[in-house]
Amino acid sequence: MLLTARPPRNSPPPKDAERSVDLGAGARAWVYGRGPAVFLLHGWSSGPMALGSLVPSLVAMGLQAVCLRAPGHDPDDPAASHPAAFVDVLLRARDELGTPAAVVGHSMGAGTALVAQSEGLRAGSLVLIAGPASVTGVLDRFVFETGLPDRAARAFRQRVIHAGGKSEGFFDSQRFARDIDATVLLVHDHDDAEVPFEEAEQLHERLPNSRLFATSTLGHRRILKDRRVLTEVATFLVKHARTPREDSAMATSRSAGSLSVEMT
Repeated sequence: MLLTARPPRNSPPPKDAERSVDLGAGARAWVYGRGPAVFLLHGWSSGPMALGSLVPSLVAMGLQAVCLRAPGHDPDDPAASHPAAFVDVLLRARDELGTPAAVVGHSMGAGTALVAQSEGLRAGSLVLIAGPASVTGVLDRFVFETGLPDRAARAFRQRVIHAGGKSEGFFDSQRFARDIDATVLLVHDHDDAEVPFEEAEQLHERLPNSRLFATSTLGHRRILKDRRVLTEVATFLVKHARTPREDSAMATSRSAGSLSVEMT
C-alpha cells in the first residue's frame, strides 16, 4: 500500500511543452520556456501538473519551468516507487538538463528535494511546500492509520528500507540540514492533516538559511492553488533562482565594482 503509487487516472499529461525528456522508470520531464531552470516535483500519488499553476508565471519571469513526473507515477502504467526514487529523478534531471536554479517540491517532492540537495543537486534555492522533516514521521503515521501491531510494524519498516536501499536516517533532515547551502522557503499550513505543521517548524530550526511562510485553512493540497502562496513563491524565485555558476559570476561582478545585476 505504501510503495504503490496511485496517480490520478484522469489527469492529462502536461500540454504545450517545448520538449519532454524521458528519465526512465516512468519518469519524465516537460520543459517550458528558457532561462534558469526551476524543477517542479509533485508529491506521492500525484502528477507533474500538481505545481502547474506556477508554470505561466515562471515563464513570464524569464525562468524555465521543468515539470517532473516521479518514477512509478505514469497514470497509464503506475508502478512501485519509493522516496529514494524521487531523489534519483531530481539527480537524473540535473544530469540531463543541467543544474537547476531552484526546485519547488510538494509533500514527498519537498522532502526528497532537500535530500537531493544534500546529495549534490546544488540548486540555488529550494521551495518546500508541505514537506516532511523525515521519512520516519511518514512511516509512523502510516503505521498508526493502518493499526499495525508492533511486530508487523517492525517488519513493514524493514521491507520499506529494503525496497529503496536506504535507511530511515538517510531521509532525516537532522542528519544533513545544517549543511544545506541553498536559500530555502518553507510553505506549510497550520491545518495540514497529512504532514503536521510541526515538521515545518523543525525544518526551519535546522536549516541555516530558511524562511517559513505559514497559512491556515488550506490543508495539504489546496495550498498549491492559493493565490497568496503562488505570489509568495514567485516573488521568492525571482530573487533567489540562480545556479551556483550565476552566484559566482554575480559575486565576481560585485567585487570588481563593474556590474550590478538584479532580477526584477
